[in-house]
Amino acid sequence: MFKISLHLLKLQFKKVYLITDNYGAEYLKSLPFTDVITSLEDSVPDHYSIMWALGKIFAYKIASELGEPFIHIDNDVFLFKRFSQKELLNGVITQHQELGVWFNYEAEQFIRSLPNKYYFSYKKINNASNMGIFGGTNLDFINFYANESLKVSLDPKNMQAIRTTHFYCPVAPPCMTEQYYLNLLADLTNTEIHYLLPTNHDQYQKVAFDLKYCHLWGAKSGHRWLVNQYLDNLIYRLNLNY
Repeated sequence: MFKISLHLLKLQFKKVYLITDNYGAEYLKSLPFTDVITSLEDSVPDHYSIMWALGKIFAYKIASELGEPFIHIDNDVFLFKRFSQKELLNGVITQHQELGVWFNYEAEQFIRSLPNKYYFSYKKINNASNMGIFGGTNLDFINFYANESLKVSLDPKNMQAIRTTHFYCPVAPPCMTEQYYLNLLADLTNTEIHYLLPTNHDQYQKVAFDLKYCHLWGAKSGHRWLVNQYLDNLIYRLNLNY
């Protein structure tokens, strides 16, 4: 996925950076990133491995502190056609809005079980952002969001609640602290989120097809063997030798 995603991004953007740790840098050393930043080394404690979004949140924080607008793109996002410059220059952008998260993310159980709720105690909302793509020009808000998300995620007193919720719903803790928390803090600060793709599933599929946009988040677990077969075939067709 890294090979294909990076290849397509380099066709659309002049600079593509990887923010990772030393292991990630060694594992992906053959790929032609503009630069590799190993700022994640020692950032995420080993026992937080169930919080798979933490590395991304640290990356948002680091990118926002570099002082230039940025776009983060997941390694399972294939951007065959660049979004318009007008779209990419919004203050805060994400892939699309997710609804019904109070049920899908086990939100009530998760929030209720947290000893230190931080802004989770602000109010109840029922939407979140799919962050296959995330970024924008409002670096102050992005930095505020990333720092606050890290606080609630890394609070040692919250770890038992994270583990318990993860047992019943593995996606809940990382999705709540990354995707739900973004929308919650945007509501708190009256910050607009610009969605690149529509919320409605049928409309999403049509627009994504027209844009030649693909995000594999829904297929990686249930059909991993088939996805790997398709990816290997695409790597061969693109002649990606690195």
